[in-house]
Amino acid sequence: MNITEKKTIWGRYNPALNERLKALIETKWSDHPQSPVIEPFLKNVIADPTVITPSLSPDGQWHIITCGSHGTLAQWTSPDGIAWERYAFHEWDGFSPFVYPMGGRYYLFYQMNNFPERCWIVMRHSDDLKNWSEPKTLLEPDLDWEDMEFRPTCRNACLTPMPDGRFALYYSGGVKRIPDLGFEEPANIGVAFADKIDGPYVKYPEPLLPPDENDPYRNIGAGAMKVYYLEAYGLYVGFNNGVYWDKEVEHSRSAIHVLLSEDGLDWYDTPNNPIIEPEPDSWKSSLVYQLCLAAHG
Repeated sequence: MNITEKKTIWGRYNPALNERLKALIETKWSDHPQSPVIEPFLKNVIADPTVITPSLSPDGQWHIITCGSHGTLAQWTSPDGIAWERYAFHEWDGFSPFVYPMGGRYYLFYQMNNFPERCWIVMRHSDDLKNWSEPKTLLEPDLDWEDMEFRPTCRNACLTPMPDGRFALYYSGGVKRIPDLGFEEPANIGVAFADKIDGPYVKYPEPLLPPDENDPYRNIGAGAMKVYYLEAYGLYVGFNNGVYWDKEVEHSRSAIHVLLSEDGLDWYDTPNNPIIEPEPDSWKSSLVYQLCLAAHG
């Protein structure tokens, strides 16, 4: 793929792929009436949830791991996925967790920060969601596009198995400062590959999704992306939250889009995007991002 010819994802459709996954891309999404189901505590924030459904958890309960303002990771449990109780709190200097269950073990990916110098991706594992291994570094920022504007960064990990038996670790590289908010958000989306879940990972050299000033939904940054391989359809599905400047209201925004790919590298927009977007005067009035998709039932 010649990435220089494919910088704009917005409005770039592949009708054949859309037809193969028509039911998903035409799905209408709506908030549960009790949303938000978890609210901030101790003047902290609740961000970047990663979900384990009852069928995959060690105790038949729902589990979520979230991150907070100061590099803290919190673990929560629920009988129904709506009412949550916090049961663990980790001061790991970690952000943006992602859990991948495999073979009775839970692999936790997240980013660590040596503020303000750099940000990199590590992995821990657990057999019970209570006792965790020491972290192992998987990705360090060492490419030009992972060092933009502020500091070298690899963050927002998402793991998906590939049909050839390898693992694809999608991540965000580089950050850009949000002009009206004063904090950073991801600039590019990349991917790295490994034969084993704990690496070593080899990076694809170019970003799959870079920021594009002509893209109304990624004109600040490409944000992050959660990727799932649907074996029955032979397709990768990406839930991407670009970061953009909304000229109509003169404010930064983020919204969730569904993207499709046959090889996990070359991505296409789909109709009906964005599927979830900010709503004025609501709890999600500005930035709607860092999702986790959980299939249940």
